Amino acid sequence: MKKTILFLTVLCLAMTCILPAAVLAEQTGRVRGGWLRLRTAPSLSGQIIGSYYTGTQVTIHSTTGSWYYVTAPDGRTGYMSRNFITVGGSSAPAPTGSGWTGVPSGQSGYVTSQNGLGVRLRSTPAKVSGNIIGKYAVGTPLVVNMLGSTWHYITIGGQTGYMMAEFIILGGSPKPQPDPGIHPIPVSPYTAYVTSQNGKSVRMRVGPGTGYGTITSFPVGTAVTVTGYYGSWSYITVGSLSGYMMSSFLTTGGYPGPTPVPGPQPSKGTLQSAEITIADPIVGDRLHVLCNPMDADVSILWFNEQDIMLGSGNDYLVKKTDNGHSIYARVTGRNQWSGSCVTMATEPVGGKGVIPPTPKTLSGILALPAVMTTGSTVYPSITNCNAPGSALKFSWSVGAVPVASGSSLYITNEMAGSQLYLMVTADGYEGSLHASGYIQAAAPSPTQTPVPTEPPATPKPVEPIEVITPKPVEPVEVITPKPVEPVEVITPKPVEPVEVITPKPVEPVELITPKPAEPTQTDSLVELITPRPAGDRIQTAPSKGIKTSRS
Repeated sequence: MKKTILFLTVLCLAMTCILPAAVLAEQTGRVRGGWLRLRTAPSLSGQIIGSYYTGTQVTIHSTTGSWYYVTAPDGRTGYMSRNFITVGGSSAPAPTGSGWTGVPSGQSGYVTSQNGLGVRLRSTPAKVSGNIIGKYAVGTPLVVNMLGSTWHYITIGGQTGYMMAEFIILGGSPKPQPDPGIHPIPVSPYTAYVTSQNGKSVRMRVGPGTGYGTITSFPVGTAVTVTGYYGSWSYITVGSLSGYMMSSFLTTGGYPGPTPVPGPQPSKGTLQSAEITIADPIVGDRLHVLCNPMDADVSILWFNEQDIMLGSGNDYLVKKTDNGHSIYARVTGRNQWSGSCVTMATEPVGGKGVIPPTPKTLSGILALPAVMTTGSTVYPSITNCNAPGSALKFSWSVGAVPVASGSSLYITNEMAGSQLYLMVTADGYEGSLHASGYIQAAAPSPTQTPVPTEPPATPKPVEPIEVITPKPVEPVEVITPKPVEPVEVITPKPVEPVEVITPKPVEPVELITPKPAEPTQTDSLVELITPRPAGDRIQTAPSKGIKTSRS
């Protein structure tokens, strides 16, 4: 019995592996929670086929684990996460007995929002319990079926549902147009943010002056795309609205904006997609965005699932206030990169993390010289910087190609006619400063007349040198010495020992002292006479045995 149960268990597991996808009757679903990716396989490692905004209707064919196999409106097929698809009808039923009351209207209008972001259409007149049917950009036309005090029941984009009254403008042109007779100077599009010293919203106008009509107003922090200039005004786009705003009310966090260049600039590329690196964050995690292509230059805004802006920058530190909320990022190309997308929202933030100390944000004003020519060295200007100079890191690039990392850059002839970009970061600081400018070719230097010089003296011919060939050396006869005959070595015979005779001791000899001789009697005495003068005669007494003679 046990073997039978084990066999059936293994068989069931094998069937599960063979048939991973459950085939369903075709259903209709709608994307929710921001952009949702379509992938080639039912996993996050599957290649991205495309991305679709909230409200996009898809056809569901089957399910595999936590993924749906779907067909998108553009005919592409692939896998989408089940967590971000709402299955069911595309419209909310007419309000009957729901407790909500409205007045029949039939007026036309269009979507608006102060932050320029899209507005949700819900299945019921409630933020929490109402499912999101779709999300519509500012300026989208609509028809109000019934007017309510807080919510209107409307038809928009072929769907019906509820939208908050504060995001609907009744009557008028759905898309106010700027004055067509004014032509701003075009620049490469880049992202800026609305700012004001008093914190109030700033007007977008149909022309570059306070005398022109107001299109709408945007609060501080709204991201705008700047595409041109006209005097002290910037020509901007927010969602589907375009118009003019005073440049003094726009900031890029220290980035002064690209320098206008004559003629249209070629695009470096188009942003295809982006995703957050941590899908299930906790408090204290630092979220980053991975772009496709990876070298795309982008600006990033961070939001929660309620479309409340959390911050901007290349990364985002998850805070305690984010606990229980999902986070997504809106990514927009800049500096000649086109395209924009919204990442998939993360899972709700968990609260078990610890928030590390918040690093400082780098601030200051970075600028490049107004004129930059080949053959010169560029030194950037940094003012009001809150980071020490020793902490600054410089990154130079010409077009999309990095060229140097020092605090200055020598411009070569190959860089002429290109856009120069500089990014400055600092150790221990978040964010970065940016500046850019156009490189011009240096004017040719005047031609100098060469100074005439004397022709070089003709060298005298060198007399030939007689080469004396040495006579060959006669060979020398080498006499080989005869071998030396061996010498017979005669070993001396050992010397016989000699008998040593010890002399006998000499007997002492008696010394006889001679007696003194007695004095003898002198035969005659010699008288010493004092010498006399010459000629005198000496007379001596006669003595025995002695004869005298006269001399």
